[in-house]
Amino acid sequence: MKHSFYYYILLLAFAAISCSKWNEPSALVVQDLNLDPYTNPVYKDYLDHLKTYKTSKHSIMLGFVGKWDVTAYSNKLAAVPDSVDMIALLNPPSTFTDAQTADFKKVQSEKGTKILFYLNSKTMSDSIRNNPSMFTGGDSAAIATYVGKVTDQLSKGGYGGLVLNMEGNVCYTCNSVFTSQQKTSYLISLLGKAVGPVSSTGKLFMVQGEPKDVGASNGNYFDYFIANTNTSSFYYVENAAYDLYKQFTNFSNDKFIVTADFTQVADAKAGGISFYTNASGAVKPASLGLAGWNTADGKKGGLAIYSIENDFGNNYYSYTRGAIGIQNPSVK
Repeated sequence: MKHSFYYYILLLAFAAISCSKWNEPSALVVQDLNLDPYTNPVYKDYLDHLKTYKTSKHSIMLGFVGKWDVTAYSNKLAAVPDSVDMIALLNPPSTFTDAQTADFKKVQSEKGTKILFYLNSKTMSDSIRNNPSMFTGGDSAAIATYVGKVTDQLSKGGYGGLVLNMEGNVCYTCNSVFTSQQKTSYLISLLGKAVGPVSSTGKLFMVQGEPKDVGASNGNYFDYFIANTNTSSFYYVENAAYDLYKQFTNFSNDKFIVTADFTQVADAKAGGISFYTNASGAVKPASLGLAGWNTADGKKGGLAIYSIENDFGNNYYSYTRGAIGIQNPSVK
């Protein structure tokens, strides 16, 4: 069961009470928590409101999931709070089990949460170099072959988009496939035919990496730009990262995403590393401090949390839910 739906039911119950006489003897009937939108109109109404929220203008929450094996409820995508906008699978399986397929569809189709394929360019380069018989005809041909495999997975899996990690992977002196900016741009242009604003497919394209890694002129391919601030403890580091990312074409403050890291269990329990929110020395857990941080030009695009599933044990994603509330406070 999802806690957010419980809250929704309670709100409806309180609304019913407030509109009736307090001394009325009739009992208050609360609908069974039947999570079937086809037979439960209350749940359907909840889902309709949820999807409307996700298509509205707001600072998004992106969760990177490292462990998705659906053997326990805590490892299911369905366990992630409904108000998380997107989930990126750090280790996307080549094929889904029946249980994974059901979990995937419930979250993306029913709740409107976009499930994203995560592509690390270093992993891609290593795979190409380690399998020369599979990737023939030079680096450009190998890149095209690999991208073909990725887009095939995107289509078959029904993903809502892709996150490309290009951090530090343009290597001019090592055995990387990406020995030039030209090859990086070629990769991005191929992916951009399947995802992102240039593709007109409606599928999201996010990039993680600085302008020097991605190519500042490639910004028109992306919906969002992710700055890795996992180890950042000070607000001015975010300010500097934002100024750096302004080099991208088609960039704006509402496309800029910062990150917190829950990979280590101790960090997850604390809500992330300590983050200094201002010059006065006010300290908050990174997830909450970064949620409240915004650019000099206005609200940021959102916050991403690595290994978000490790927040499940904190009273059911308390830091994630708290960060969402800070980014998008309720209208009073």
